[in-house]
Amino acid sequence: SGKKVADTRLGGYVYDYGDGKFGTRRFASLTNAVASSSLDVNRTNNKQFSGNSKLEATFLKNFTLSNTFGLEYLHQGYDNLGNMFWGGSAAQGGSIYKRQRDWYAFTTTNMLRYKNSFDKHNLDVFVAHEASQLEFKNMSAFKSNLADPWNLELNNAVVSSPSGSYLSELML
Repeated sequence: SGKKVADTRLGGYVYDYGDGKFGTRRFASLTNAVASSSLDVNRTNNKQFSGNSKLEATFLKNFTLSNTFGLEYLHQGYDNLGNMFWGGSAAQGGSIYKRQRDWYAFTTTNMLRYKNSFDKHNLDVFVAHEASQLEFKNMSAFKSNLADPWNLELNNAVVSSPSGSYLSELML
């Protein structure tokens, strides 16, 4: 009908989700971009560290021993709250989805070098060893039926769905 419908839960007016309560649509039912940006929460938080070091020591006359170490770390946390009042999560009393991802990589190199000159000739010989490791961890969880409509923690929801996590490692 085009008339505004008062929202008795949150105040203001009801957003059109096309769910049949206040009208229907042929496409995109249970969605409303304006309402989702106002009532739902989608948050990503990244923390990152990257560092390198090098130690070098010269001994005897022409020998050098060096060690390099590089480290990278990235943590990504994602939180999603589907509001309990309107839209796709309303029928289940609101929902919370969380995902945690961690990437960790390091490389270390040890090198022994001999360097010398003889008349017009130069000699540079080395032996080295390098090791690398890459680790990826992933965890996700989903719960519904919220006690507090705005709390993003999993303990705020009553109904649990299967959670999952895994670890993937590569070494060289």
